[in-house]
Amino acid sequence: MTLQNNRPDHVNDPVTPEAAAPTSVIETLKDQAAQAADDAKGSLTAMASDARGKVSDIVDSQKSAGAEHLSRFAKAAQSAAGELDEKNPQVARLVRDAASSIDRFADDLHHRDLRDVLEQVTTFARKQPVAFFAGSVLAGFALARFLKSDAPPASTRTATPPATEV
Repeated sequence: MTLQNNRPDHVNDPVTPEAAAPTSVIETLKDQAAQAADDAKGSLTAMASDARGKVSDIVDSQKSAGAEHLSRFAKAAQSAAGELDEKNPQVARLVRDAASSIDRFADDLHHRDLRDVLEQVTTFARKQPVAFFAGSVLAGFALARFLKSDAPPASTRTATPPATEV
């Protein structure tokens, strides 16, 4: 005796719309997840690019400010060299040479890419460590003098009298 199947033909068919529905939902979800991942990646890339631009602007601004400070420092060193001319002309010449080097460095810093300038300083320090160290020491002394000249003298500072109750 043969048993007859009382089910409709589409139930026995493995590729029916009812059987395909879960697969299409999964595929749709996969597509949506991939699209969301692509959108997130695009947003992150845009944010990273924007952040790089802002950091670059900040670095350029600080680089310009640093170049300006170095230029003022070189002028102060030139002034110090002028004062040293009568007492010790050899030291004055060294300070003047150091000030000229600092002024050239400030100009390079202002007009060139910061990475190029740092690479140039690093190369000079490796090739001429004694000269680099001597220049650093001279720059330190000149910087101390420059900072002292910018600070207001102690006699011009006003102290606030203690408050008294009436």
